[in-house]
Amino acid sequence: MTPESRTITLKRLCPTRWSSRHDALVALRHRYGDIIKALVKISLTSDKKDERNEANQDFGKHKLCFTVTASKRADILKASTLLQNAISVLVEYRGQFDEAKSATLALATKWGSQTQFETTRARKVKRHFDELSEDSRLTDAESNFRVTVFNACLDIIIQQLSQRFTSLNATVNMFEAIHPNTLLQAKDEDLHQAAQRLIEHYSRDIAASFPGQLLSFRTCFRDQYKN
Repeated sequence: MTPESRTITLKRLCPTRWSSRHDALVALRHRYGDIIKALVKISLTSDKKDERNEANQDFGKHKLCFTVTASKRADILKASTLLQNAISVLVEYRGQFDEAKSATLALATKWGSQTQFETTRARKVKRHFDELSEDSRLTDAESNFRVTVFNACLDIIIQQLSQRFTSLNATVNMFEAIHPNTLLQAKDEDLHQAAQRLIEHYSRDIAASFPGQLLSFRTCFRDQYKN
């Protein structure tokens, strides 16, 4: 175990907070060997029967839960940006099966796990006399894993990230004009268009002169909100 791995600790799952699992998966990757050793030690040396049984079950199923804490300073625009970046990375990763396989084989070798796909006998399907074609079946175990597990899991994750946060992204786009980063960095034309979108949605509450007022506000207080 490297010195960096010793500083990575596992965390108990928080039942009241939905948060990212990235750091938890990193901890699992670096401390997997220690986890297995601890479970084996408990199953062999513990005086309590319940502890031994639970350790054996966890060792067999590898059911380990972790959580990471969310940053209190994360704003809605940053969250939306990170989500879009995550989706882009996952879409790109979907086409990198060979690279993922190589990294996984290296970890499996390090952990002493199986490095070969299990092959099963293909089930024969009866073909009728009037059938013009038959279903294409993936007889290769690696190809079957790529299609039914690797691609399928990534497709589900990408779809969930895209659909579950539709309202969040819509809110970010709607109120983009009054976000501090937009006021600080956007061009006058872009800021005017963002303010115009906000007016169109809240025409009864916001005056038509709002874009001009917002531009004047930025000009007058630019130095103050830079700090």
